[in-house]
Amino acid sequence: MSGDPVHRILLVEDQPLEADFIRQELADQGYAVLSAADGLAALEVIRETIPDLVLLDIRLPKLDGIEVLKQVKADSRTRFIPVILVTALAELEERVRGLDAGADDYITKPFQSFELLARIRSSLRIRRMYEELAATQDKLKRTREENRLLRQEIQGKYSFDRILGKSPAMQQVFYLMEKAIESPITVVILGETGTGKELVARSIHYNSPRKDKPFVVQNCGALPESLLESELFGHKRGAFTGAVADKKGLFEIAHGGTVFLDEVGDTPPALQVRLLRVLQEGEIRRLGEVRTFNVDVRVIAATHKDLKEEIKAGKFREDLFYRIHAFPIPLPALSERAGDIPVLVDHFLKKYSQRLGKDCRISPECLELLERYPFPGNVRELENEVVRAMTLATDGEELRPKHFSDPVRERGAGYSPVREGSIQDQTGHLEKAMIQQALRDCRGNRSKTALKLGLSRRGLLNKIKRYGLD
Repeated sequence: MSGDPVHRILLVEDQPLEADFIRQELADQGYAVLSAADGLAALEVIRETIPDLVLLDIRLPKLDGIEVLKQVKADSRTRFIPVILVTALAELEERVRGLDAGADDYITKPFQSFELLARIRSSLRIRRMYEELAATQDKLKRTREENRLLRQEIQGKYSFDRILGKSPAMQQVFYLMEKAIESPITVVILGETGTGKELVARSIHYNSPRKDKPFVVQNCGALPESLLESELFGHKRGAFTGAVADKKGLFEIAHGGTVFLDEVGDTPPALQVRLLRVLQEGEIRRLGEVRTFNVDVRVIAATHKDLKEEIKAGKFREDLFYRIHAFPIPLPALSERAGDIPVLVDHFLKKYSQRLGKDCRISPECLELLERYPFPGNVRELENEVVRAMTLATDGEELRPKHFSDPVRERGAGYSPVREGSIQDQTGHLEKAMIQQALRDCRGNRSKTALKLGLSRRGLLNKIKRYGLD
C-alpha cells in the first residue's frame, strides 16, 4: 500500500477481544483505525471524522447496527461512506434487513483475515468510484453555471446597444435587425470591409430564439475550394488523401443554430450548387458519403461585392442570389455616417484606456479632423487610428493631430487657403479643394458628388476638366 493514501476505517465492535484482533489486522495493512464500542458513539465518530469505511457489527449496545446504518445513509454528508456489516452465521434475517437499509457488503463470523481485507479493498474501490462520480457531477454543475454566465456575457456583448450609431442610416440598420431576429429568414449583410458585418450577424443570432445553439463562422474566400467544401459539409474517412477519420462539417456542427458565411460572393461556382441545396432543402452530404443529412440551420451571409455584377460576370448563380438575398441589410460606410464618429471615438477611448493603461481625451480640433477624413477602412480603420494615437500619447494627454497617421492629417486637414494671389485665385483654390474632398467622400461617384456640391453633373464634369482632376 506504499504510495497510496492512508484510509481511515471506523471499527464498531463491542467485544474487546474481537475488536483488538481486527484492529491489529487492519493496522498491519497500513490502515488508520478508529474505534467505537456502541451505536451512539459510532454515529458521533462518523459525523466528526467522516471515515473512509465503516466496519459495523449488528449487535451493539445503546443503538443497534441497523439503526446506525440507516442514519449514516440518510445523511447527505455520510451516505457515500461504504458500510460493511459484521453478522453471525445465524443472523440471515438481520443481513437482509441491513442490505435493504443500504449496507454495501457484509461478512459473517467467524471469518478469515484475507476475506475481510478483500471485502475492505473492494468497498474502498466503490468509494473511489463514488468520489469520482461526485467530482464529475460537481464539475458538470460548475461547467453548466460557467456556460450560463458565458451565455449571459455573450448575449450582453452582442446586444444592440453595443452597435453604436445615432445616424438615420444606422437607425434603419437597427430596424432591419429587429425584424430579422423575429424571423428564421435567410439574411445577407451588405457592406464595405470594416463596417461590422460579423458583429451584426452575431447580434442577430444572440438575440434570436437560436441564441443557445452554436454560431459558426466561415470566410468563403479564405480557403481553396476542396478545403472549403470539407469545412462546410464534412467528409467520410478515406474520401481523399489525409481523410483519416470521419469529420462533421460546419452545417452539422451548427445544427439548431446559425452559420455565418462571410464573403459569400467569393464562393467557388461548384460549391454554390451545394449551398443552394442547403438553403432549399435543408440537406447536406459529406464528401465521400452516399446518404444525406437533414440540418436545421439559419444562414446569414455577408459580402462586400455587388452580387448583381457578379451574376453578370458569370461568377455567381442567380438562383443562389435570390435565396440569400431574401432579407438584405445594407450597412453604411463610415463616410456616410460621419456624425457617428464622436460616439465611436468616445467608445474606443474607453475600451482601450484600461488595456493600454492610459486615460486620454481628444481635442475638438482632432475630432473635426477625423470627421473630415473619408475612412476607406470604415469603423475598423477608425478604431486602429484611435489605438495608434493612444499608444503614442502619454497618460492623461489630449490627443492631437500629431498622434494620428499621415493620411488622416493630410486628407482630413480641410482646405488651407493659398498665401498669395487674388480673390479669384483664392476662390478657385477653395473650389478645387472642395471638389477633391467631395470626390473622395463619394468614392469617385460623380453623380453623388454633383448632388453633394449642388451642381449639375455636366457642371461638375466641366470643373473637373478645368482643374485637371481627371
